Amino acid sequence: EKGNTKQLPHSHGRNIPAILMNNCIDSGLDSLTLYRHHYVGSTAEPLNVQQPRVELCHNSSRSNTSVSILSTSPITAISRFPPPSTPRSTSIVPTKRPYLDDLRPFRAQFQPQQLILSTLRCSLLTVSQNLTGYLSDQLNQDAHYEELVTSGKLTEEEAELAASAKSDGDWDAILETLPRKVVLAILKYQSVTFCMRCMEQFLLAMTPTKAGKSSKHDKNHRFLDRLTKDAFSSALRKDARTDGNERYTVGRQMVKTSFYSNILPFLADYTVQQIILLGGYYMYYHKRKISGDGNTAAFSVLNGGMFFIIVQRSCELIVSRFACLSMSSLGAGVGTFVWPGWGTTLGGQLGDGLTANFFDKEKDGKEADNSE
Repeated sequence: EKGNTKQLPHSHGRNIPAILMNNCIDSGLDSLTLYRHHYVGSTAEPLNVQQPRVELCHNSSRSNTSVSILSTSPITAISRFPPPSTPRSTSIVPTKRPYLDDLRPFRAQFQPQQLILSTLRCSLLTVSQNLTGYLSDQLNQDAHYEELVTSGKLTEEEAELAASAKSDGDWDAILETLPRKVVLAILKYQSVTFCMRCMEQFLLAMTPTKAGKSSKHDKNHRFLDRLTKDAFSSALRKDARTDGNERYTVGRQMVKTSFYSNILPFLADYTVQQIILLGGYYMYYHKRKISGDGNTAAFSVLNGGMFFIIVQRSCELIVSRFACLSMSSLGAGVGTFVWPGWGTTLGGQLGDGLTANFFDKEKDGKEADNSE
């Protein structure tokens, strides 16, 4: 239509729709580029305009008016990130990580760096446990003496003197036994780690390997890979594959991963505890046998009682270790949801420690009832 067209200086006599010209020229597009794009077609030079100039001008399919899409519009931003062809799955796609990639060497714990770190860790953990126990006993002791003062059985001065004497005695006992406890904790840690490495090497030797394949690419080692996974590294890998957007899924899967990866450590710990239990009762049995008075009937009764106690303690140890394994895995999953990596480690240790503390209190309560 005549009223709807304008002629530009560089249009060479061609008329350009006024609406198209107004929409595009307002954005800074020169007339020659507009003419080439509108009349020459796809063979013309592509529009190369800096922001906020027009990137694209095309005719709308619903009307004959032109539509201008700026580079700053939401449509252009969405077009740069097209939606996936399939909906995003809630499961984490496994990577082609080599099997047994987290398996450590047999003597890795005896390397200087690992030896120093494990010694410091065991020492600090033992000292903190003893200090925590001492402070807890002091609080219970103060509450006990306050009850005695309230009931009129002791005066305040007598209660303070008794509490001070008891506190000094407990502190001296801790200082006396602490070095021995630290050494035993270090030896126990090294024994458990060595036992775990022996189990790993035994399972590795017993697992068949297909001809022409290494253990890192053989599917027969898939289960052994689950048993030897590092929960810390596994949580980081899972979280990286989801870009941190599926923490709930990662935490849920880490419960299972942590359970499998902690089977061998807890089994090694149970084995060492069982050896200590049997060794302690054997030494007690041997000492009683040497100092016995020759009464065979009494000695047979003692043997029967010892056998029953050993079986009872072994069953309690199995139940406590399995409960610690389960709660440690659950704690690792919760920790992964909060903070993959360090949260996984801290959550697992927290679940293990709380459960072990619960069973220790139950054991101390039973021993106190038996002594009464």
